[in-house]
Amino acid sequence: MKITPDRLATQEFRYRNPLTYPRIELSELAGHVSNAIHVIREAGPYPEVTNRAAFHDRAERPVCPDLDVPLPSPRPAVFVMVRNDVALSGYRTLIGADGEYNLDEAFTSKEIEAIEIGRLGHPEQFRNELIGFRDTSEPGVYRLDASAKKFVTIDETVICLSSNEAPNYGAFLFRIFPKIIEIARLQVNLRILVPMYFPTLRQYLLMAGISEHRLIPQYLDHVYLIKRALVPSIRNRDVWLDDETLAFYDQLRLRHGSAQRDRKIYLSRRDFAKGPGANGRVMVNEGDLLPRLAEREFEVVEPQHFNAFEQIRLFSSASVLLSASGSAFFNVVFCYPGTKMVDIESEPHWVHGHARLFSSRGLEYGFFEGVPSSYEFSKHHVPFTVDVDALMRRLDSFL
Repeated sequence: MKITPDRLATQEFRYRNPLTYPRIELSELAGHVSNAIHVIREAGPYPEVTNRAAFHDRAERPVCPDLDVPLPSPRPAVFVMVRNDVALSGYRTLIGADGEYNLDEAFTSKEIEAIEIGRLGHPEQFRNELIGFRDTSEPGVYRLDASAKKFVTIDETVICLSSNEAPNYGAFLFRIFPKIIEIARLQVNLRILVPMYFPTLRQYLLMAGISEHRLIPQYLDHVYLIKRALVPSIRNRDVWLDDETLAFYDQLRLRHGSAQRDRKIYLSRRDFAKGPGANGRVMVNEGDLLPRLAEREFEVVEPQHFNAFEQIRLFSSASVLLSASGSAFFNVVFCYPGTKMVDIESEPHWVHGHARLFSSRGLEYGFFEGVPSSYEFSKHHVPFTVDVDALMRRLDSFL
């Protein structure tokens, strides 16, 4: 059955776990088989977490939950899925003419699956992944409203590197970019459909050996009608970098990075307070903090102005990093194990993910809470302040 705009507009679509498809060998992915997967790593337990936070300094009114929470279990499987005649809509949803849709992951329990699939028709953009799904009378079964999107036909086999939160820089580094590991295993020269919302992301792909002519930019206001799609799964769903991902980033650091130096770096977010697209999560009293950091020989850096090569050199050279929570510090993937990281958190949403990122990368790390202007955390990214004296005492003792 050919996937067409008319078919998409008239069908209902039901989720299918990719692990329920027939399993094939890696060599068969280049053939004509459809609706199948090659499993690279079965679901299984995470490694024991031994590298825990060195400290968690709570504000007078605490912001973050308890950090000593075990990793979810089990760790999801890693696979490559192949589907013919599918539409890619939103961040990563593959919708087939057979009435079935998949994501780039297989959930490890029916409870997680129900939560993740049940939100895809939600009116909030943060939850619905910009697919265009509309609820039906049955949970997890949707109709597609793509009336506001442009349809693009890709009449060839392509690799889809799409994943959740596609325009987010941090999501690119831990969800999308490590899929290059599977592309290397495939040993094919296919074109690659991938979101590239910042020039830096294209640079990273080129640095990883993907030639320019293979890249097809993915835009979220498009629906892609694809003849045949190879879809590598997320390797690091719970923000725990696996050994293959660490080795991948180690190789990039070896080729493009720097030797570690006695370099203390503060990652400033002050630019995010400017302009029409301003992000509300800014440190209101940063002006009080900067002179105190200068006394301790910290460099003030705004990494969003750096290209990919500069990002790798910056983070690989650092011995100490101080930063408020934000996507820029996902660049710690390029740090050497043992680098010290102080994370200033002013929201509860992602602290466990950040702890897993730092722990799996082998950093020495701790958390210092800021004081948000509002504790209504359903509203993301509000301004915050820090107790500068307390932060300096913590820095002096930690370093």
